[in-house]
Amino acid sequence: MHPVTFIDIHTHKAVSELGTIAIRNILTDFDRIPAEGWYSVGLHPWYLQADQAEAIPASLMQAAAARNVLAIGECGLDTRCDTPLDVQRNVFTLQIELAKSVAKPLIIHAVRAFDEVLSILKKLQVSVPVIFHGFNRSNILAERIIDEGYLLSFGRHLQKQPVAEVFRKLPADRVFLETDDAEIPIADIYAAAARIRGTDIESIAERINLNVKYFFGPVTE
Repeated sequence: MHPVTFIDIHTHKAVSELGTIAIRNILTDFDRIPAEGWYSVGLHPWYLQADQAEAIPASLMQAAAARNVLAIGECGLDTRCDTPLDVQRNVFTLQIELAKSVAKPLIIHAVRAFDEVLSILKKLQVSVPVIFHGFNRSNILAERIIDEGYLLSFGRHLQKQPVAEVFRKLPADRVFLETDDAEIPIADIYAAAARIRGTDIESIAERINLNVKYFFGPVTE
């Protein structure tokens, strides 16, 4: 049997675990992204500046086109942070357009703003893959997101029974796994996913690898 490869589609940490491939999220210093490794780049709603509402940095636009940058984000809306919502909306829209221009997936951060995020995505006719990361909400919302053609990524919240039940019911070809900023190995997330699905870790890893290859491109070759 071949060794299992765990793909972490969204993390803020440098990853060194054997058998793990990570897409590391970069939120600043876009002109300093290493040539090796895989990355996503974006302006997080928590850290936006008012002057970014009209134009995103040239360094972000340049980084977005790089071969080893696989996605734009995390970006979106968060009604619990201090950033004015009008600034969040404008920057989110700019990053959607950036993702469309480079034909790369969007990683979505949504907190108490799912209705508006979904409305903006529909209004802008987003055709690139859209992944709502760190999902920990209801089955009704999960089904709504999937019905729109979007995808869900799960992390440490899989250890909570309500979220586990949501994950168990979803189509296997519409989900991803991640660590985000949690101090937990991605292998533990895969183990939890396997238990929830009643299968083995190898089968979960094979399915996630296929999903990543289809939506992000090959990262294991």
